[in-house]
Amino acid sequence: MRACSRVNQSSDQRLSTGRFRMLESAFKKGGTFMSTSVSLEDWKTWISAKALSVGYFMQPNCSVCHALLPKVKELVKELDVEMKVVNLKGSEEVFGQYQIFTTPVVIISVEGKEVERHARFVQMEKLRYDIIRYQEIFEE
Repeated sequence: MRACSRVNQSSDQRLSTGRFRMLESAFKKGGTFMSTSVSLEDWKTWISAKALSVGYFMQPNCSVCHALLPKVKELVKELDVEMKVVNLKGSEEVFGQYQIFTTPVVIISVEGKEVERHARFVQMEKLRYDIIRYQEIFEE
């Protein structure tokens, strides 16, 4: 019984290590998984300078984050909204200040203030609706 559990455990560890290496190489190459570390001051400056902005908060080892990121990037590009992708590693102060306890998190900010938050299971249609709703407010 113990031999089987050791075999399963080591194969799980190999899968985990392989996935981590894939993500690490994508970060180094600047691939689709590229995200940045920001200080709290830099983050507040960035969102304050924008009328409408989207922040995408993720972790390097979050598979859902990496699967959702291209969809969110495509949506914000289509709707012509600026987005910043923030990596937990190196941005712990931002995550703490904004009380982000799970990932992925998408925060919509208007003039530096958070107005909407989508976390964990992000529904793309709801996100689209919320962004368009705030865009329409600014058009009026």
